Amino acid sequence: MVTLEEIQLRCTRGNRRNVTSQLLSGLPPAQPQTGLCAVKIYEAADIVTDIAVHLHWNIVLPSSGSTTASSIADALRAAGMVKHTVWELAAGAD
Repeated sequence: MVTLEEIQLRCTRGNRRNVTSQLLSGLPPAQPQTGLCAVKIYEAADIVTDIAVHLHWNIVLPSSGSTTASSIADALRAAGMVKHTVWELAAGAD
């Protein structure tokens, strides 16, 4: 992995399971030919309203991120507050 995109969502209480279900059915599959290696969904262990979507890429992305993640973030805004960040693998961390 070279780049990680993280989309964090804070949704309304009781809505997290619905949002997670929709994400599981609608997220794009990994597409190695485009550089997308994996897509993972996480639910916060101690905050019942928080979800994170991680997109693992084997390519370097611009600081604004991918159009895939931007589309996911835009769709999630209807469910709550969204934060989209792009992370690069630290030198020597591979």
